[in-house]
Amino acid sequence: SAKFNAVFKTGDLGGLWPETVAIGSIFDLAMVGIFCMWECKVPGWVYRGTERERAQLTAIQHVRRFGGRAGFVNHPDQAVAIARGLSRGAYDG
Repeated sequence: SAKFNAVFKTGDLGGLWPETVAIGSIFDLAMVGIFCMWECKVPGWVYRGTERERAQLTAIQHVRRFGGRAGFVNHPDQAVAIARGLSRGAYDG
């Protein structure tokens, strides 16, 4: 709905990052997919807190609360760092 879209905007890209996790013991390993979402911005972009950016940040924070990895990116290296769990992107929120 338009009302929901005004406060919650999903990222431009989404996907799964493979992670190996131990279940039970260190010898019982499983592969899982960690949900990732990226909101792509132009190089040099700076968060200004516009209504649109706040709605995008809400979606990013929602993904993070449920164990996913998400953030604003303005360089491909940031997207990889977010997927690996090494960064929260161009704006931490």
